[in-house]
Amino acid sequence: MVNIVDAFRKLENRDPTQAELIRMMEMKAEIDALKNKSIKPKENMIDKTRIGKENAARYARENQKGHKKEISVSPRIIQINKMIWYNLTNEQIADILNIGTDDVKATIKKYNLPRKGLKLIEYKTGARK
Repeated sequence: MVNIVDAFRKLENRDPTQAELIRMMEMKAEIDALKNKSIKPKENMIDKTRIGKENAARYARENQKGHKKEISVSPRIIQINKMIWYNLTNEQIADILNIGTDDVKATIKKYNLPRKGLKLIEYKTGARK
């Protein structure tokens, strides 16, 4: 087996830098992998995680709140949405539905209300029709 560092010293008359040593080791691994198909070259985890982060960010952008045109929601959210269209205040909505104003504000923020394209959730049991 050839010692990479000794071969480099004979050619260049100096010790290899860390970057050169890493590159030579990668090249050696690629050559060994070509000779022996059962050996797989080590994956570059930095590139792999970078690509994974990019894919995750792209997926998150595609699935942001308000991105879908039509979403399925509960009857309560449809009621709040309609009340907002009728220009009722958060306090009035909370009073009518007997919930807190913080709950109304959280629902408005979560579902980006008022909006079009809300449809009622279809329950599988048929209990809430």
